[in-house]
Parts: sequence; C-alpha cells; structure tokens
Amino acid sequence: MKKTAIILLIAVAVAIAVLNAYQLSQINLNEREKPEKIELGDVMTKLQRHSNKLWFAGINENWELTAFYIEELEESFEELSGKDIEENGVNISLLSDQMGLGSIKPIENSVKSKNIDEFRKSYIQMVNQCNACHIATKYGFVIIKPPLSPLFDNQEYGNTRSN
Repeated sequence: MKKTAIILLIAVAVAIAVLNAYQLSQINLNEREKPEKIELGDVMTKLQRHSNKLWFAGINENWELTAFYIEELEESFEELSGKDIEENGVNISLLSDQMGLGSIKPIENSVKSKNIDEFRKSYIQMVNQCNACHIATKYGFVIIKPPLSPLFDNQEYGNTRSN
C-alpha cells in the first residue's frame, strides 16, 4: 500500500511538472507570436547618429569607416522594413525601403570609387530624402542637415592607422 501511494504521488508530481512545462512553453510561444514593438523615435535617433558618423568618416576619406557606417544605416532602416509600421496614415516601412535604403546605394558607389565629391553629393541627396520622408509623414518640422560637428568627438574619423 505504501509503495502504491508513493508511486501515485510520484506520478501526480510528474504529471504536474509536465503540465507546467507545457503551459510555460505555450506562454513563450504566444509571446513570440506578438509583433515586436518598434519605437520609431529610437530608430530615427540611431539613423541620425550613424549618418553623423558617416559624414565625418566620408569627408575625412576614411573609406573603411564610411563603409562600416553605411552598413549600420542599412541595418537601422531594415529594422523598419517589412513591418507595416504606420504613422499618421503613412506606411513608414515602405518609405524606409524606398527613400531610406534607396538613398544609400549612391553613397555606397561613391565609397567604392573613393570619390569625395560624389560622396558629398550622395550624402546631401540622402539628407534630402530624409526631409522628404519627414514631410510625407507630417513631421516636416524635423529638418535634417549635414552636420557641422561630430556627435561624438571622442572618435577618430580620419584614417590615421593602417591595419
């Protein structure tokens, strides 16, 4: 009788453990199904920071660093890509693809050819696309311009060290 009671208790404990594990797995599954919340302002701040660094790397003709910040910009735009994010009735994800990612290719080309004049022109075109997007989303009061000073002055933007 004692053995039967112990076996029954163990069976109940195992059943409870299995049920709890199943319930936890369902909670985790449901959490994964929820679309991630993207704070648009945070992504825009990241884009602004990377574009600032891109400018100073580019005008110093540090092409390796410039290419790095192009990749960072692409990754930030891709955070918005394909997510159907809307703001003021406008599809931000679509604009991010068209205007954001679309404006980076000319900058990439200027970096590949190490052409400082083309870099400056394509950077200004990207800034203009940012402002056009802000107007389209009713945020025209957010006006972007080429930076006059680095956001971070504790980084060397020139190509002072060779690998």
